[in-house]
Amino acid sequence: MVAIPSFSMLKKSFRVPRNSFRVQQESYIVSKTVRNYEAVGGTGGAKLIRIANAGACKYCQSLAGTYNYPNEPEGVFSRHRDCRCIMRFVPFHKGYVQDVWSKKMRAGADRDKIVKLVEQDKLSGEIKTLFNKYEVGYNRVKKLTKQLSTDEIITKISGEDLVGGGCSSLAFAYIGNKAGYDVLDYRGGVSTDLFGSYEVVSSIAKFPKVWSQIKKGEKGLEIFREFNKCIDLDKEYYLAIGRHGAIVRKTKKDGLQFLELQKSEKTQNGFKSLDAESLLRRFGCRAILKDRNGNVFKDALSFLIDADSLAKSDEFIDILGYLNTK
Repeated sequence: MVAIPSFSMLKKSFRVPRNSFRVQQESYIVSKTVRNYEAVGGTGGAKLIRIANAGACKYCQSLAGTYNYPNEPEGVFSRHRDCRCIMRFVPFHKGYVQDVWSKKMRAGADRDKIVKLVEQDKLSGEIKTLFNKYEVGYNRVKKLTKQLSTDEIITKISGEDLVGGGCSSLAFAYIGNKAGYDVLDYRGGVSTDLFGSYEVVSSIAKFPKVWSQIKKGEKGLEIFREFNKCIDLDKEYYLAIGRHGAIVRKTKKDGLQFLELQKSEKTQNGFKSLDAESLLRRFGCRAILKDRNGNVFKDALSFLIDADSLAKSDEFIDILGYLNTK
């Protein structure tokens, strides 16, 4: 049986920010498995993953990252009261991932599954780190007191786009409301830019249990035709292709439609036919995609994401706080 290091030994490496919240001493009691990894036969390959949660303070943001154990930086285990950072210990060859704070283990049959579990945590954490880096405020979304109809949601969140580029974040706000959460998107600025960026949308598309297709290349119409084959009747999807992102659906009565949410006249918003003209005029989707300078856009990314799978994603609902407007 291996002895657990004393608190007096461990606290020497902790850096607590001046004027921080009162520290909970028990928060520094590090997992026996982590601190005695070498003693039980560990030989390299271990990682520590610290993820700054939504709305994290600057101190916690500074500690976020992936580190090789046992060469982690000084103070990486420190926490203040009510800290909600996530920290994982990953000895790859041992077959598990452990939460450093709760000591709970998540078993995995092999290294690939363990890496996947860690990457899922990292994915959400990287988005949060990005929003925190640009000091985007966080307003946690709350459950609606009553589920809204599709028309009520459209009336609630639609309106003239006064800031530009808000199509993607509006589509995500729509999905949040469909999931039963009170989400508004009137921020603009950096929040809108990030929710419309390849980096953030790619990460959202890769969230656990989210169905998505990501295509790279300049052949816009060819990619759209491939996406169209994947769109099931009476289901909604997030589609981003060319220069626009929107909710799309396919019905027996109306065929393929996209959701317009950015017209100043409320009555002009709603589901519209997604035909060749709207694909070109609204989405800027051509046979060959080009950037704003008229150059062939070989690195263009296009996305199709199942809206229902996003609505059921805890990670997605969590990051909606970065677009939600009070």
